[in-house]
Amino acid sequence: MENGERFGGDFKHAGGLYFLLMRQAEVKDEEDSHYKIGIALGIEKMNAYWTKLINNSCVYTVATILHPSLNLSWFKYHWRRWPEWINRAQKQFDAFYERESKIHSPASLLSTIVMSLF
Repeated sequence: MENGERFGGDFKHAGGLYFLLMRQAEVKDEEDSHYKIGIALGIEKMNAYWTKLINNSCVYTVATILHPSLNLSWFKYHWRRWPEWINRAQKQFDAFYERESKIHSPASLLSTIVMSLF
């Protein structure tokens, strides 16, 4: 596995969801077909994946926001069609930061956050 490949893997799923949504728009007026049904099922699966990922763990959100080249702007760009997901990600990060900043001194907070991700 190449350096950073594991981290980038989740981000590739956002592109997959976007791809499926574009295909869904193209076939919305067509008769039902295996292709159209497959697109709908793919979107359903991707929505379930993202909802589970964001609802059950703040690790993905915190890691993305703390990543120097991604941060919250990654969510705002890639999830612009789902503002509720962006709001949820921001709230998760804020809650995590609030919780951890009460426990740790400012000097050790960043290293504590990074260590808690692994």
